[in-house]
Amino acid sequence: MIPNQNYEVHKIVGKKKYEILVKVLGQGQYAKTYLARNIQTQQYLACKVISKEQIVHQLNQIENREVAERKKQKITERLQNEVDNTSKMSHPHIVKFEDLVESPNNIYFFMEYCSGGTLEKLIQQRKRLSQADALPYFKQLALGCGYLYEKNVIHRDLKPSNVLLQDNVIKIADFGLSKAMEEQIKEIANDNTPWIGTPLYMSPQVIGQEQYSIKSDVWSLGCIFYEMLCGRTPYYHEQVQFLQIMIQTDNVQFPSDVQISENMKKLITSMLAKTENDRISIVQVIEFLEKV
Repeated sequence: MIPNQNYEVHKIVGKKKYEILVKVLGQGQYAKTYLARNIQTQQYLACKVISKEQIVHQLNQIENREVAERKKQKITERLQNEVDNTSKMSHPHIVKFEDLVESPNNIYFFMEYCSGGTLEKLIQQRKRLSQADALPYFKQLALGCGYLYEKNVIHRDLKPSNVLLQDNVIKIADFGLSKAMEEQIKEIANDNTPWIGTPLYMSPQVIGQEQYSIKSDVWSLGCIFYEMLCGRTPYYHEQVQFLQIMIQTDNVQFPSDVQISENMKKLITSMLAKTENDRISIVQVIEFLEKV
């Protein structure tokens, strides 16, 4: 779908291949995402921009130059590995990686543009979704995660704002390449917080800085499905330390005024099991959903 506004061009990058438009699609802790356009094909894209200045600034804080140089080399190697891995991914429920461009000041990640907004906005607009409306979306989301599992990719930050919509088709975004880059900046900065962004959807293992597997994504999926049906996350507290305790100790409760079948309650409860041994796998989630 073509945006119905003519946005001004912010800058041209990639040997005059891409226009970065002034329209901001999203902003995170270490990056900003713009609407972009391939000049030759006129195809609209999303472009996440990470400032090299941030990386250089953090490297300059390291007194030992040999350590700083090793970290810089590690970033370069991981970036290339992620380019290789992400560019091979192809699935209807995964946002497609298009290209990477480097300039003296920035790194530009070009991705498929989804004009339908985010799942977060859909939930906000609808307050909550009926089970009949939520199930088709959630099945697509699970299939996308199943594909990541097959590729040995753990998303680590699944939440409604990272789930995009295009013509009512779910697309999982913000994993792999751009996520790896943000985590590298975080590591160089000696940022000891166990997460980037909100911990509302993070498993007890991630929030407790324990070892975790792909089942941490299953927990996040359970939180998302709960929010779709109930209009709020299963656990919430304004203070992170109390939220962490709730996530690690409290059992999930379902509001009495929301119609959710016993089958779906069973599924969500299984996805929100506290330990990974007790939590069902993404393969089991998909198998369960195929039967409903």
